[in-house]
Amino acid sequence: MNVTDLIFDIEEMIAVLQLWVETESPYFDSASVNRVIDLAAHDLAAMGATIQRLPGRLGYGDILKASIGTESRIGNKVGNQAHDQTGVLICCHADTPHPSGAIDTMAYRREGNKLWGAGIHSSKAGLLVCMQALRQLQQANWQQNSPVTVLVLPDKEQGFESSREFIEASARGCKHVLVMAPGDGGLHTSRHAQARFKLDVKRDRVAELKPLSRSVIAEMAGHVLEIEAMSTPECTYTVQSFESNQWIKFAEKCSAVVLCEAHTPQSVKSGADQMFSLNSPDPDNGLHVNRTVTLPLWEPQAISKGLFDIACDVGGQLNLKLTTSTGAGGSSGNVTGAMGIATLDGLGPKGAGAGTRAEYIEIDSLAERAQLLAGLVSKLA
Repeated sequence: MNVTDLIFDIEEMIAVLQLWVETESPYFDSASVNRVIDLAAHDLAAMGATIQRLPGRLGYGDILKASIGTESRIGNKVGNQAHDQTGVLICCHADTPHPSGAIDTMAYRREGNKLWGAGIHSSKAGLLVCMQALRQLQQANWQQNSPVTVLVLPDKEQGFESSREFIEASARGCKHVLVMAPGDGGLHTSRHAQARFKLDVKRDRVAELKPLSRSVIAEMAGHVLEIEAMSTPECTYTVQSFESNQWIKFAEKCSAVVLCEAHTPQSVKSGADQMFSLNSPDPDNGLHVNRTVTLPLWEPQAISKGLFDIACDVGGQLNLKLTTSTGAGGSSGNVTGAMGIATLDGLGPKGAGAGTRAEYIEIDSLAERAQLLAGLVSKLA
Protein backbone atom coordinates (compact mmCIF):
# COMPACT_ATOMS: atom_id res chain seq x y z
CA MET A 1 0.00 0.00 0.00
CA ASN A 2 1.21 3.51 -0.83
CA VAL A 3 0.54 5.48 2.34
CA THR A 4 0.52 8.76 0.42
CA ASP A 5 -2.76 7.64 -1.14
CA LEU A 6 -4.47 7.90 2.26
CA ILE A 7 -6.12 11.30 2.54
CA PHE A 8 -6.97 12.72 5.95
CA ASP A 9 -9.47 15.56 6.24
CA ILE A 10 -7.91 17.97 8.74
CA GLU A 11 -11.12 19.90 9.39
CA GLU A 12 -12.97 16.67 10.13
CA MET A 13 -10.17 15.55 12.48
CA ILE A 14 -10.34 18.87 14.31
CA ALA A 15 -14.11 18.58 14.73
CA VAL A 16 -13.92 15.00 16.03
CA LEU A 17 -11.06 15.91 18.36
CA GLN A 18 -13.25 18.59 19.93
CA LEU A 19 -15.72 15.87 20.98
CA TRP A 20 -12.92 13.80 22.50
CA VAL A 21 -11.45 16.79 24.39
CA GLU A 22 -14.79 18.03 25.69
CA THR A 23 -15.58 14.55 27.01
CA GLU A 24 -13.51 15.16 30.12
CA SER A 25 -11.87 12.15 31.74
CA PRO A 26 -9.85 12.75 34.93
CA TYR A 27 -8.14 9.51 35.93
CA PHE A 28 -9.73 9.58 39.40
CA ASP A 29 -13.29 9.69 37.97
CA SER A 30 -14.01 6.25 36.52
CA ALA A 31 -17.43 7.22 35.17
CA SER A 32 -15.90 10.09 33.16
CA VAL A 33 -13.09 7.91 31.83
CA ASN A 34 -15.66 5.31 30.80
CA ARG A 35 -17.46 7.87 28.66
CA VAL A 36 -14.29 8.16 26.57
CA ILE A 37 -14.00 4.37 26.55
CA ASP A 38 -17.57 4.32 25.18
CA LEU A 39 -16.56 6.62 22.30
CA ALA A 40 -13.53 4.48 21.46
CA ALA A 41 -15.52 1.24 21.65
CA HIS A 42 -18.16 2.65 19.30
CA ASP A 43 -15.61 3.74 16.69
CA LEU A 44 -13.64 0.49 16.82
CA ALA A 45 -16.78 -1.66 16.66
CA ALA A 46 -17.86 0.32 13.57
CA MET A 47 -14.59 -0.81 11.94
CA GLY A 48 -15.54 -4.43 12.59
CA ALA A 49 -13.25 -4.93 15.57
CA THR A 50 -14.02 -7.55 18.18
CA ILE A 51 -14.51 -5.64 21.44
CA GLN A 52 -13.49 -6.90 24.86
CA ARG A 53 -14.15 -4.63 27.85
CA LEU A 54 -12.80 -5.40 31.29
CA PRO A 55 -14.55 -3.71 34.23
CA GLY A 56 -12.34 -1.24 36.03
CA ARG A 57 -10.71 -2.05 39.34
CA LEU A 58 -8.92 -0.12 42.10
CA GLY A 59 -11.28 2.79 41.38
CA TYR A 60 -10.19 3.27 37.76
CA GLY A 61 -12.20 3.09 34.54
CA ASP A 62 -12.61 0.10 32.25
CA ILE A 63 -9.92 -1.40 30.01
CA LEU A 64 -10.84 -1.67 26.33
CA LYS A 65 -9.28 -4.25 24.01
CA ALA A 66 -10.23 -4.26 20.34
CA SER A 67 -9.01 -7.00 18.00
CA ILE A 68 -8.89 -6.39 14.26
CA GLY A 69 -8.24 -9.48 12.15
CA THR A 70 -7.09 -12.87 13.42
CA GLU A 71 -6.83 -13.04 17.19
CA SER A 72 -3.30 -12.67 18.51
CA ARG A 73 -1.51 -15.83 19.55
CA ILE A 74 0.11 -15.87 22.97
CA GLY A 75 3.78 -16.70 22.55
CA ASN A 76 5.75 -19.10 24.71
CA LYS A 77 7.71 -16.88 27.02
CA VAL A 78 11.32 -17.83 27.72
CA GLY A 79 13.21 -15.62 30.13
CA ASN A 80 12.36 -12.01 29.30
CA GLN A 81 11.58 -12.65 25.63
CA ALA A 82 8.37 -13.87 24.01
CA HIS A 83 8.67 -16.15 20.97
CA ASP A 84 6.32 -17.11 18.15
CA GLN A 85 4.71 -13.68 18.35
CA THR A 86 2.55 -12.17 15.68
CA GLY A 87 0.69 -8.95 15.09
CA VAL A 88 0.75 -5.36 16.23
CA LEU A 89 -0.37 -3.88 19.55
CA ILE A 90 -1.36 -0.19 19.63
CA CYS A 91 -1.54 1.37 23.10
CA CYS A 92 -3.63 4.48 23.81
CA HIS A 93 -5.07 5.90 27.01
CA ALA A 94 -8.30 7.68 27.83
CA ASP A 95 -7.49 9.41 31.11
CA THR A 96 -6.09 12.89 31.73
CA PRO A 97 -4.72 14.64 34.84
CA HIS A 98 -7.26 17.48 34.60
CA PRO A 99 -10.31 17.61 36.92
CA SER A 100 -13.84 17.82 35.58
CA GLY A 101 -14.65 21.42 34.72
CA ALA A 102 -11.11 22.21 33.54
CA ILE A 103 -12.47 22.62 30.02
CA ASP A 104 -14.23 25.79 31.24
CA THR A 105 -10.89 27.54 31.73
CA MET A 106 -8.86 25.42 29.28
CA ALA A 107 -11.38 25.59 26.43
CA TYR A 108 -10.89 23.82 23.12
CA ARG A 109 -9.71 26.56 20.79
CA ARG A 110 -7.76 27.10 17.59
CA GLU A 111 -5.03 29.68 17.20
CA GLY A 112 -2.95 29.55 14.03
CA ASN A 113 -1.37 26.09 13.81
CA LYS A 114 -2.23 25.21 17.41
CA LEU A 115 -5.16 23.52 19.09
CA TRP A 116 -5.57 24.02 22.83
CA GLY A 117 -7.69 22.19 25.38
CA ALA A 118 -7.62 20.21 28.61
CA GLY A 119 -6.08 16.81 27.92
CA ILE A 120 -5.59 17.42 24.20
CA HIS A 121 -1.86 16.61 24.15
CA SER A 122 -1.72 14.31 27.16
CA SER A 123 -4.10 11.75 25.66
CA LYS A 124 -6.96 12.74 23.36
CA ALA A 125 -5.03 13.64 20.20
CA GLY A 126 -3.09 10.37 20.23
CA LEU A 127 -6.33 8.44 20.63
CA LEU A 128 -7.88 10.34 17.71
CA VAL A 129 -4.88 9.67 15.44
CA CYS A 130 -5.14 5.94 16.17
CA MET A 131 -8.84 5.83 15.29
CA GLN A 132 -8.43 7.91 12.11
CA ALA A 133 -5.46 5.87 10.85
CA LEU A 134 -7.26 2.55 11.32
CA ARG A 135 -10.43 3.89 9.70
CA GLN A 136 -8.51 5.04 6.63
CA LEU A 137 -6.83 1.64 6.32
CA GLN A 138 -10.21 -0.06 6.53
CA GLN A 139 -11.69 2.17 3.85
CA ALA A 140 -8.68 1.50 1.62
CA ASN A 141 -9.31 -2.28 1.91
CA TRP A 142 -5.74 -2.96 2.99
CA GLN A 143 -4.55 -6.55 2.90
CA GLN A 144 -4.10 -7.62 6.52
CA ASN A 145 -1.89 -10.66 7.14
CA SER A 146 -1.59 -10.53 10.94
CA PRO A 147 -3.77 -9.17 13.76
CA VAL A 148 -3.90 -5.65 15.11
CA THR A 149 -4.91 -5.13 18.73
CA VAL A 150 -5.82 -1.75 20.23
CA LEU A 151 -5.72 -1.14 23.98
CA VAL A 152 -7.40 1.94 25.43
CA LEU A 153 -6.24 2.26 29.04
CA PRO A 154 -7.79 4.17 31.97
CA ASP A 155 -4.85 4.84 34.28
CA LYS A 156 -1.77 6.16 32.52
CA GLU A 157 -1.63 9.14 34.87
CA GLN A 158 -1.13 6.76 37.79
CA GLY A 159 1.46 4.52 36.19
CA PHE A 160 -0.98 1.87 34.87
CA GLU A 161 -1.69 0.72 38.40
CA SER A 162 -4.78 -1.28 37.38
CA SER A 163 -3.89 -2.22 33.80
CA ARG A 164 -0.21 -3.20 33.78
CA GLU A 165 -0.81 -6.95 33.97
CA PHE A 166 -3.24 -6.68 31.07
CA ILE A 167 -0.72 -4.69 29.01
CA GLU A 168 1.90 -7.36 29.62
CA ALA A 169 -0.46 -10.22 28.74
CA SER A 170 -1.56 -8.49 25.53
CA ALA A 171 2.00 -7.60 24.51
CA ARG A 172 3.27 -11.17 24.86
CA GLY A 173 1.16 -12.18 21.88
CA CYS A 174 2.48 -9.38 19.63
CA LYS A 175 5.63 -8.79 17.65
CA HIS A 176 5.48 -4.98 17.59
CA VAL A 177 4.07 -2.34 19.96
CA LEU A 178 3.15 1.18 18.88
CA VAL A 179 2.46 3.72 21.64
CA MET A 180 0.30 6.79 21.02
CA ALA A 181 1.92 8.86 23.77
CA PRO A 182 2.34 12.61 23.18
CA GLY A 183 4.77 13.45 20.42
CA ASP A 184 7.46 16.03 21.13
CA GLY A 185 8.87 15.98 17.62
CA GLY A 186 10.95 12.82 17.89
CA LEU A 187 9.98 9.20 18.51
CA HIS A 188 11.14 7.15 21.49
CA THR A 189 12.90 3.80 21.55
CA SER A 190 13.68 4.00 25.29
CA ARG A 191 12.31 5.74 28.37
CA HIS A 192 13.43 6.67 31.86
CA ALA A 193 12.13 4.67 34.80
CA GLN A 194 9.51 6.15 37.10
CA ALA A 195 8.62 5.32 40.69
CA ARG A 196 5.89 6.87 42.82
CA PHE A 197 6.25 7.14 46.59
CA LYS A 198 3.54 7.90 49.13
CA LEU A 199 4.79 10.00 52.04
CA ASP A 200 3.00 10.23 55.38
CA VAL A 201 4.07 12.34 58.33
CA LYS A 202 2.36 11.03 61.44
CA ARG A 203 2.06 12.46 64.94
CA ASP A 204 0.35 10.78 67.86
CA ARG A 205 -2.00 12.91 69.95
CA VAL A 206 0.35 12.99 72.95
CA ALA A 207 3.16 14.45 70.86
CA GLU A 208 0.73 16.87 69.21
CA LEU A 209 -0.16 18.42 72.56
CA LYS A 210 3.40 18.97 73.73
CA PRO A 211 4.42 22.66 73.99
CA LEU A 212 6.10 24.00 70.84
CA SER A 213 5.49 20.72 69.05
CA ARG A 214 6.19 21.11 65.35
CA SER A 215 3.06 20.57 63.23
CA VAL A 216 2.93 17.66 60.79
CA ILE A 217 2.38 20.16 57.97
CA ALA A 218 5.56 22.06 58.79
CA GLU A 219 7.45 18.79 59.12
CA MET A 220 6.22 17.58 55.73
CA ALA A 221 7.12 20.93 54.15
CA GLY A 222 10.68 20.45 55.40
CA HIS A 223 10.82 16.97 53.87
CA VAL A 224 9.47 18.27 50.54
CA LEU A 225 12.35 20.75 50.29
CA GLU A 226 14.83 18.08 51.35
CA ILE A 227 13.58 15.56 48.79
CA GLU A 228 13.48 17.91 45.82
CA ALA A 229 17.00 19.06 46.71
CA MET A 230 18.20 15.44 46.26
CA SER A 231 17.64 15.69 42.49
CA THR A 232 20.60 15.10 40.17
CA PRO A 233 20.89 14.98 36.37
CA GLU A 234 20.48 11.17 36.58
CA CYS A 235 17.64 11.04 39.10
CA THR A 236 14.98 13.68 39.76
CA TYR A 237 12.39 13.99 42.51
CA THR A 238 9.16 15.95 42.06
CA VAL A 239 6.46 16.36 44.71
CA GLN A 240 3.13 15.93 42.91
CA SER A 241 0.59 16.45 45.68
CA PHE A 242 0.46 17.62 49.29
CA GLU A 243 -2.53 17.34 51.62
CA SER A 244 -3.64 17.21 55.24
CA ASN A 245 -6.96 17.04 57.04
CA GLN A 246 -9.02 20.18 57.52
CA TRP A 247 -8.40 20.50 61.26
CA ILE A 248 -5.09 22.20 60.71
CA LYS A 249 -4.22 22.94 64.33
CA PHE A 250 -4.60 19.34 65.45
CA ALA A 251 -3.65 17.52 62.23
CA GLU A 252 -2.31 14.07 63.02
CA LYS A 253 -1.22 13.23 59.48
CA CYS A 254 0.05 14.99 56.38
CA SER A 255 0.57 13.19 53.05
CA ALA A 256 2.39 13.82 49.80
CA VAL A 257 3.23 11.94 46.61
CA VAL A 258 6.71 12.03 45.09
CA LEU A 259 7.58 11.05 41.52
CA CYS A 260 11.12 9.79 41.07
CA GLU A 261 12.47 9.57 37.51
CA ALA A 262 15.72 7.66 36.99
CA HIS A 263 17.86 7.45 33.87
CA THR A 264 20.16 4.48 34.56
CA PRO A 265 19.95 1.10 36.33
CA GLN A 266 22.22 2.47 39.05
CA SER A 267 20.08 5.55 39.66
CA VAL A 268 16.92 3.42 39.74
CA LYS A 269 18.29 1.60 42.78
CA SER A 270 19.99 4.56 44.44
CA GLY A 271 16.90 6.73 43.97
CA ALA A 272 14.71 4.26 45.83
CA ASP A 273 17.36 3.71 48.50
CA GLN A 274 17.50 7.45 49.16
CA MET A 275 13.75 7.65 49.59
CA PHE A 276 13.58 4.69 51.98
CA SER A 277 16.48 6.10 54.02
CA LEU A 278 14.13 8.92 55.11
CA ASN A 279 11.82 6.49 56.97
CA SER A 280 11.25 7.18 60.65
CA PRO A 281 12.02 4.27 63.01
CA ASP A 282 8.96 5.23 65.07
CA PRO A 283 5.76 3.71 63.54
CA ASP A 284 3.57 6.40 65.18
CA ASN A 285 5.61 9.53 64.51
CA GLY A 286 7.69 11.10 61.78
CA LEU A 287 7.99 10.40 58.05
CA HIS A 288 6.94 7.08 56.51
CA VAL A 289 7.75 6.24 52.87
CA ASN A 290 5.99 3.60 50.74
CA ARG A 291 6.51 2.89 47.07
CA THR A 292 3.21 2.57 45.18
CA VAL A 293 3.84 2.13 41.43
CA THR A 294 7.00 1.63 39.38
CA LEU A 295 7.43 1.83 35.61
CA PRO A 296 10.62 -0.03 34.63
CA LEU A 297 13.60 1.46 32.87
CA TRP A 298 13.29 0.86 29.13
CA GLU A 299 16.83 0.78 27.82
CA PRO A 300 17.82 1.14 24.15
CA GLN A 301 17.66 -2.19 22.29
CA ALA A 302 18.40 -3.24 18.72
CA ILE A 303 14.90 -4.69 18.35
CA SER A 304 13.23 -1.30 18.96
CA LYS A 305 15.84 0.48 16.85
CA GLY A 306 14.84 -1.84 14.01
CA LEU A 307 11.21 -0.76 14.42
CA PHE A 308 12.32 2.88 14.27
CA ASP A 309 14.15 2.12 11.01
CA ILE A 310 10.89 0.81 9.55
CA ALA A 311 9.20 4.05 10.66
CA CYS A 312 11.93 5.99 8.85
CA ASP A 313 11.16 4.06 5.66
CA VAL A 314 7.50 5.05 5.99
CA GLY A 315 8.49 8.61 6.87
CA GLY A 316 10.59 8.77 3.72
CA GLN A 317 7.45 8.22 1.63
CA LEU A 318 5.89 11.18 3.45
CA ASN A 319 8.97 13.44 3.25
CA LEU A 320 9.32 13.25 7.04
CA LYS A 321 12.70 13.20 8.71
CA LEU A 322 12.24 11.25 11.95
CA THR A 323 14.50 11.33 14.99
CA THR A 324 14.65 9.17 18.09
CA SER A 325 15.50 9.85 21.72
CA THR A 326 14.99 8.59 25.26
CA GLY A 327 11.59 9.73 26.52
CA ALA A 328 11.00 11.48 29.80
CA GLY A 329 7.79 10.68 31.64
CA GLY A 330 6.20 7.26 31.73
CA SER A 331 4.12 5.39 29.18
CA SER A 332 3.04 1.85 28.37
CA GLY A 333 6.26 1.76 26.33
CA ASN A 334 8.17 1.38 29.61
CA VAL A 335 6.27 -1.84 30.21
CA THR A 336 6.49 -3.43 26.75
CA GLY A 337 10.00 -2.17 25.98
CA ALA A 338 11.35 -3.60 29.23
CA MET A 339 9.77 -6.94 28.25
CA GLY A 340 12.09 -7.07 25.24
CA ILE A 341 9.34 -6.48 22.68
CA ALA A 342 10.00 -4.12 19.76
CA THR A 343 8.34 -0.87 20.84
CA LEU A 344 8.04 2.55 19.21
CA ASP A 345 6.72 5.34 21.40
CA GLY A 346 5.74 9.00 21.06
CA LEU A 347 3.53 8.51 17.98
CA GLY A 348 0.95 11.05 19.12
CA PRO A 349 0.76 14.46 17.41
CA LYS A 350 3.43 17.04 18.09
CA GLY A 351 2.81 19.61 20.78
CA ALA A 352 3.92 20.67 24.21
CA GLY A 353 2.84 21.02 27.83
CA ALA A 354 1.23 17.60 28.20
CA GLY A 355 -0.52 17.38 31.56
CA THR A 356 -0.27 21.12 32.22
CA ARG A 357 -2.73 23.98 31.85
CA ALA A 358 -0.83 25.12 28.75
CA GLU A 359 -0.96 21.92 26.70
CA TYR A 360 -1.55 22.15 22.95
CA ILE A 361 -0.92 20.25 19.72
CA GLU A 362 0.25 21.35 16.29
CA ILE A 363 -2.57 21.02 13.76
CA ASP A 364 -0.39 20.02 10.82
CA SER A 365 0.97 17.06 12.76
CA LEU A 366 -2.48 15.43 13.02
CA ALA A 367 -2.53 14.16 9.43
CA GLU A 368 1.24 13.66 9.46
CA ARG A 369 1.12 11.28 12.44
CA ALA A 370 -2.04 9.56 11.17
CA GLN A 371 -0.34 8.81 7.84
CA LEU A 372 2.79 7.61 9.65
CA LEU A 373 0.79 5.29 11.92
CA ALA A 374 -1.26 3.96 9.00
CA GLY A 375 1.90 3.27 7.04
CA LEU A 376 3.50 1.49 9.99
CA VAL A 377 0.47 -0.69 10.63
CA SER A 378 0.21 -1.50 6.92
CA LYS A 379 3.86 -2.61 6.82
CA LEU A 380 3.88 -4.50 10.11
CA ALA A 381 0.50 -6.26 9.84
